[in-house]
Amino acid sequence: SLHDALPISPFTAGFISQLIQKTAVDLTWTGALWSFWSYAFPILMFLTGLTLLVAGVGYRVFDLLGWEFESRLEKMVLGVALGLTIFITLLAGLGLVGFFTFAAVGIVCVGLVAFIWTAWRSVIQDFLWEAITVSFSYRKMDWVWCLILFTIIGFNIIDLIRPFPIGWDDLGVYMNFPRQIAMKGALLKGYTGQAYMLITSLGYLIGNSATWAMFLAWWGGVLSLWAVYLLGDRKSV
Repeated sequence: SLHDALPISPFTAGFISQLIQKTAVDLTWTGALWSFWSYAFPILMFLTGLTLLVAGVGYRVFDLLGWEFESRLEKMVLGVALGLTIFITLLAGLGLVGFFTFAAVGIVCVGLVAFIWTAWRSVIQDFLWEAITVSFSYRKMDWVWCLILFTIIGFNIIDLIRPFPIGWDDLGVYMNFPRQIAMKGALLKGYTGQAYMLITSLGYLIGNSATWAMFLAWWGGVLSLWAVYLLGDRKSV
């Protein structure tokens, strides 16, 4: 023991021993947290950049069409929806010709950045600068939508976000098909519903990781929550 090895009192030896153990535990937790954030931070930055990119595409199209929106949140949600639709269409075009590669996707992203260059200021201001006001007044119906939404999530949280693959659908379809698309560089023949799989496959194509693919899948769920809230807000009375 520490007391036997050093000529110090038992109290001092016990204090030093506890201090060493606590320091070791703290260092272990610090290393674990650092390891987690060093892995999760690039994913979160990629999702943030992808959100701003697709939103910018939507904003740019709105500017070209001259469309105006009364609600900033409405413009944000619809901008992301339109931009994501255009982005998936471009990825589908690459998949159809068998050129769904890292380089090709990078060229598409660079082209989109050039296309939305004049809309960047509006996108940054709406998404990263201005506060987003969320109202749940009991005089309106949006709180009912919120209650229904969180009730569904509460009862089906595992089934909705799928923190790990469960059964054939997850292993054979939602995770495996995007991986096959990334490996083959093309859409899969004989299967439908590959639109959002192109987004999920970016996790394998860019991050070479199933974790990246899962985060991209959850990203779509987060965006859908904003769409549900907007629907409830528009239908409020």
